[in-house]
Amino acid sequence: MMAGRIVGRFKFAPLVAGLPALAMVLGMPAPVRAGCAPPPIAFSNSTAESKAASWAAMPQGMAAPMAKNGKGQKLIGLWEDTYTDTNGNPSGTFQFEQYHDDQTEIENDTAPTLTGNVCLGTWKQLQGNTYGLVHPFFNFQDVNSNGEGSEATEGQPDGTSGFYACNIDLARDGNSFQSKCHVKLVAGMDPFNSSAAVLFQGDFGIQGKRIAFDQTLVP
Repeated sequence: MMAGRIVGRFKFAPLVAGLPALAMVLGMPAPVRAGCAPPPIAFSNSTAESKAASWAAMPQGMAAPMAKNGKGQKLIGLWEDTYTDTNGNPSGTFQFEQYHDDQTEIENDTAPTLTGNVCLGTWKQLQGNTYGLVHPFFNFQDVNSNGEGSEATEGQPDGTSGFYACNIDLARDGNSFQSKCHVKLVAGMDPFNSSAAVLFQGDFGIQGKRIAFDQTLVP
């Protein structure tokens, strides 16, 4: 959704709005999920630099030369990503992500499917090899993975939504990127509603490697 979503893992009872807010006030890392609902990792409440992973500069398959013209051309394509904490440490959560030439984005991650593991976004080239991504999401109930609802309400909306926004730094060869992202979780179904109660905010990272067409895989 972390192309995905980040979900505060709080049961939405009468005290729901107070719990994440209290965690932020006290400076404690709230338990959250990155992507469209992957395993919990700790997020900081302040922006942090993301470290480069050792594999980040290694393209997948046989990379063809990237086009140097066209708006945002170098980001377009298929990526394999991993989510990280704010220190660049991998969280064990992965996704496939597609950037399209109409400036839309889609991801499919390793989150439990009932909580939502396919998410959409919109992106724009900001300057040079720096891009921006805004990625909204809805949250869903699953008593077995997030403790919300019951067996009868699995996969139904839990009444919250959110978005994350990223600065994407693309490598000069166009085959890897690092992102610094900020997530916001709110009450209600409009994550961009400025008057909605904020349930959680935090920072994280995404690192990606391009998946290029590999003709040796074709029978």
